[in-house]
Amino acid sequence: MIVAYAPTTDADEQIIEKSSDSLDELYSNCKSHEINILMGDFNAKIGCEKHGKTVGPHCLGMRFEQGERLIDWCEEKKLEIMNTWFAAYKKSD
Repeated sequence: MIVAYAPTTDADEQIIEKSSDSLDELYSNCKSHEINILMGDFNAKIGCEKHGKTVGPHCLGMRFEQGERLIDWCEEKKLEIMNTWFAAYKKSD
C-alpha cells in the first residue's frame, strides 16, 4: 500500500517533479502479482469527462494540469481513479 500526498499547484515545478519521481520509484517496487493499493491526496482536479478505463462518469469540477498529469500517469500504469466510478452518497434531509 502506498499513501501519497502531492504538492499543490502553487508549489515550485521542481518540487512537483520530485514528488512525481518519488511516486514512480515507489510504484516501480510494487509486484504485479500482488494486490497494490495507491491512495492519497494528489491535489489534482480531473474534471467531469469519462476517460477510458481510468476516469469514470462520477466526478466533479474542471480538469487542470495536475489532473492531466495524474490521468496520464494512471494510464501509463494501467490504474483506475476509483472514486470516479461510484456516485457520491447524498444524505436526504
